[in-house]
Amino acid sequence: MLHRGILFEEEEVNYVYRETAVNTTVSLRDRVIGVTATGTSIYLPPISSVRAGFLITIKDTGAFATISPTIVWPDGSETIDGQNPIVVFTTDYTSLTLMSNGAQWSIL
Repeated sequence: MLHRGILFEEEEVNYVYRETAVNTTVSLRDRVIGVTATGTSIYLPPISSVRAGFLITIKDTGAFATISPTIVWPDGSETIDGQNPIVVFTTDYTSLTLMSNGAQWSIL
């Protein structure tokens, strides 16, 4: 798709925002996950299953981080900037955006 002189990759998925109060795995359709409960774990898909440039944002929408942090788990022995797991939220309303470069996850 060409828009104002910029070429965008067109995807055949809808970008999805969803909320969760339980442990969940990021799907390929997810773009933002709002965490609405304490002690929630978010599991990333295998890095080999997402394209380079895939972004996912995880947000504490329920203000529970100071009670019990949210933990993000990469798949198996994979890491996020060298860490596995990564405790994301210890401050209420915090967010974290992760990007795949096709070989590893990085925090933006």
